[in-house]
Amino acid sequence: MKASFAFCLGADVDGFFADTSEELHIRWQQAGIFYPFYRSHAHMDTKRREPWLFSKRSLDVVREAVLVRYRLLPYWYTLFAEYALTGDPIVRPLWWLDALSPHFQEEQQAFLVGSDFLVRPIVRPMDDDQVNGFELDIALPRDDNNVCDIAFPTGSDV
Repeated sequence: MKASFAFCLGADVDGFFADTSEELHIRWQQAGIFYPFYRSHAHMDTKRREPWLFSKRSLDVVREAVLVRYRLLPYWYTLFAEYALTGDPIVRPLWWLDALSPHFQEEQQAFLVGSDFLVRPIVRPMDDDQVNGFELDIALPRDDNNVCDIAFPTGSDV
């Protein structure tokens, strides 16, 4: 029996109520490109949050995220077709890889997009010295033959 997941999940990127900070705007946009349903939307009484209303750096980062989203459109199309044929969810919890792994059962901040992308959004504020990266631990599948360590979207080795 397939898990009961909404096949087209997503969120109002930047949140619906309340104003958002520039960093939250950037991080949510970067995470949002990996939701099947991706849109920036808010309540009419909140501060406007179009990418060009933030700094140039923010606009550049969000533009790159949106371009990655566009490059993934064939993959999204394939995932929707796979869902229609098999019922496999498009966005999957990590335990989809190994339901018996306690690491995967406990993971709350990472998810799979199809069987090819493991997504772990940045969910905490970053210090100035972390802008170009930081380390975090995440459980990976036991089968080392199925793991490819590359930085996305550049394709460089990790």
